Amino acid sequence: MWDNHKFMTSLADALISLSVILVLYGTINYVIHLPELLPLNAVQLENQVQQVSNEEVLQATQASAKGNLLTVDIEQIKQSLEEISWVRKASIRRAFPDSLAINLEEQQTLARWNKQML
Repeated sequence: MWDNHKFMTSLADALISLSVILVLYGTINYVIHLPELLPLNAVQLENQVQQVSNEEVLQATQASAKGNLLTVDIEQIKQSLEEISWVRKASIRRAFPDSLAINLEEQQTLARWNKQML
């Protein structure tokens, strides 16, 4: 086995290829997680909302947005936005180069009682 030239050449080629692939994967993973690469600078609210203030949306987004534009957890931000009392459904998408586009669907008022309660 150790004196088989073709086998040893194939084994060396496979190990070198594996090493190159692992180094490339590690480098790409490191670069993607750099906070300076594609920083998250803005949040755009795509539709007009009546019951939810822009400050509430910004606070919920800032509380759960960790990382840069590529590594931010969209699902976590969506869950925190849907915890706001008047938000029925939230959809979020990445808007390159540096922002998130948020679309909120608000709950509708069905009835009022004595002009004070819903």
